[in-house]
Amino acid sequence: MTKKQYNSTFYMTLAPDMEDYLLEQIPDNCNPKIYTELLTEDNLEKDTEILGVFTDSKVSSKVFEKLPNLKQIVTLATGFDNVDLNEAKKRNVPVCNVPTYGDDTVAEYTVGLIISLIRNIKKSIDKVSEGKFNCHGLRGLDLKDKKIGIIGTGHIGEKVIKKLSSFEVDFLAFDPYPKDKLEQKYSLKYVKKDKLLQNSDIVTLHAPLLESTHHTIDKKAIKNMKEGVFIINTARGGLIDSKALLDGLQQEKIAGAALDVLEEENILSEPETICNTNYNKNKLETSIVSKILIDHPNTIVTPHNAFNSIGAIKRIINTTCDNIKNFTQGNIQNDVTQK
Repeated sequence: MTKKQYNSTFYMTLAPDMEDYLLEQIPDNCNPKIYTELLTEDNLEKDTEILGVFTDSKVSSKVFEKLPNLKQIVTLATGFDNVDLNEAKKRNVPVCNVPTYGDDTVAEYTVGLIISLIRNIKKSIDKVSEGKFNCHGLRGLDLKDKKIGIIGTGHIGEKVIKKLSSFEVDFLAFDPYPKDKLEQKYSLKYVKKDKLLQNSDIVTLHAPLLESTHHTIDKKAIKNMKEGVFIINTARGGLIDSKALLDGLQQEKIAGAALDVLEEENILSEPETICNTNYNKNKLETSIVSKILIDHPNTIVTPHNAFNSIGAIKRIINTTCDNIKNFTQGNIQNDVTQK
C-alpha cells in the first residue's frame, strides 16, 4: 500500500550546513523543501502540511492563515514561544518540540560564561590583543563559596546545578515545581524569588519564556539584588528587561552580565530588515538597548550559541524527524499544545 506523502517545509536557520543530515533522517513519506533563511509571509509554501522552524522564525496567526493545509509544526528547539499556540490549538495543529536535546550542552556553556565573566577572561583576551601583556586591572573572583541563584530547575537548570556543585558553591533555587531530590543531593534550598535575588552572588536563568516569566528580571528585581551581582542568561532574551539591566550595569549595582540571548535578537541578526519591516517603536528601542549591552565593558554577549554543538544539532534533527514519523503514523509525541 502506498504511503500518504506529506509536503514538508523547513526553515533551517538553525544549522544550514546540516541540510544533508536532515534529508538522511527525514521519513521517506515526506517531500521536504528546505530554506536556509527565516520564515516570512513572502517565502511560505502554501501547500505545506508539516512545517519545521527554529526559534527565530515566527509562526503567527497570519502564517496559519496562509497555510490552509498545515497539519503539524515541528520546532527544532526546546523553546516554542515563537509559535502562536492559541492559534495552533484553535486549528488543532500539534506543535512538537525537542524537549531534552541540549541539557548538558547548554549547561556546559552556562558554566563557561560564569567563569569567563567573574575571572575577566574576555577582558584578558582583549588586553593581550591590544599588545598589553600584563594582568593589571583584571583581578577576578573565586567561584568557590559563592551563592548561586538558579531560576528554573528543569532539565537544563538541574544540569547546571550538577556541574557547578563541584566548585563547592551553595545554591538557592526558584521554580514553581520544586524537586525535592535536588535539596537532598546538593547544597541547595528552594526559596521565594525575592529571597533568591537578595542573597545570590550570581543569578542564572533557565526558565521558559511565558507570559508569567516575561521580564522576570526587571527594575524591581534588580533593585532587590545584592550589590555587585552577576547575571547569566542562556535561556530567552525576554526573561530580562534590557533597559533595566543596562541601568543596573551603569549604576554598578550589577557587576557584570553574560548573555547568550537578547530581546529582539532577530533584529540584531537581520539588521537589513529594519528598513523594509514595520517594527514598532518599542521593538526598535529595545534592539538599540541590546546593541548598547553588547558593547558594554562589563558584559559578555554571544549570539544564541549555547545549544550549538555537533552532538546537540544531531539530537535536534533526530528528535524532530522522530516527531514527524510518529505524527504520520498517528502517534503524536512532544506536543506542547497539550501541556
